[in-house]
Amino acid sequence: SFADGGTNLEFRPEVPAGGAEPTSGNEAGGVAVSEQDQAIRLDSVVIQDGTVIFRDQAAGTIERIENLDLTLKAASLKGPFEAEGSMTARGLPLELALKTGRMGDGPMAVAFSLGAMEERGRLRFNGALSEMGPDGELSGRLEAESRDLRALLAAFMQGNGGMASGLPAGLAQPFNLESSVSLSQFGGNLGDMELALGETRATGALNLALAEQPRADLALVVGTMDLDALLAGEAPAQVGGDSTATAPLAAATKAENGGQPDTPEDGAGLPEGIAASVDLIIDAVAYNGAILRNLRANAVLDNGEITVNQIGALLPGGSEL
Repeated sequence: SFADGGTNLEFRPEVPAGGAEPTSGNEAGGVAVSEQDQAIRLDSVVIQDGTVIFRDQAAGTIERIENLDLTLKAASLKGPFEAEGSMTARGLPLELALKTGRMGDGPMAVAFSLGAMEERGRLRFNGALSEMGPDGELSGRLEAESRDLRALLAAFMQGNGGMASGLPAGLAQPFNLESSVSLSQFGGNLGDMELALGETRATGALNLALAEQPRADLALVVGTMDLDALLAGEAPAQVGGDSTATAPLAAATKAENGGQPDTPEDGAGLPEGIAASVDLIIDAVAYNGAILRNLRANAVLDNGEITVNQIGALLPGGSEL
């Protein structure tokens, strides 16, 4: 994307002289597909050792996808479509698979899977795209899992100002998420969420609005949480994940800094360009050797500042916060 917000990935049909919109054959969810196009079949399109570079001039960031090996198939230009392969993003080897139905036969079925190799984690989606084009809405069921959430997050956060090294060791536990999902150009929603981190279980919903100022609203209800274990310097003893999975990352970061531990960049703070809110209810929290019950909290992020609107709990002995 460019500094003015435009991108070089916008494709529009050429309008002939006179201003008439081009028409051709059957409409497939807003995409014109002729009978000749439907006769085209791609049995196998292979990409080997490819590289894709995304440059965001406005944000001053560059993302690279390397070692891209991909096989593409299409029964026609209306589908069904298939893609399968592997790549490396932020130094993390990934494998992906995609299958779709046909365009123009109502909502198009979509099945997608993205996995981190060495069984670090996997994301799965099964659903449908209502139509092709800007008015299309993707909806279905989302599943995510990881045998060690801390190691997976650290792998994706390499080079982000030392943020990876600051992740709590208590996150080195198996993680699972299941949710309904709905996405459009205006935002998205994760509903009926069920989350698990080790022995901690939660339900909730997440709403995203992509306006001039993006906004995220999260509501969570948690059963019981051992906060002492999550914030401890060592992972909980009952966890079976590999707590040494991020050791190579920490060693490499220390070497890059001349033998000094990585620390967050000076001036790093909360983002000012987004708004967010969190509503949290926890039945019981183990903290500092005591049990807090019926914890309720509400906090809002706006203009880079967090405002806590509500916090309360039933303290040991019957007193209230």
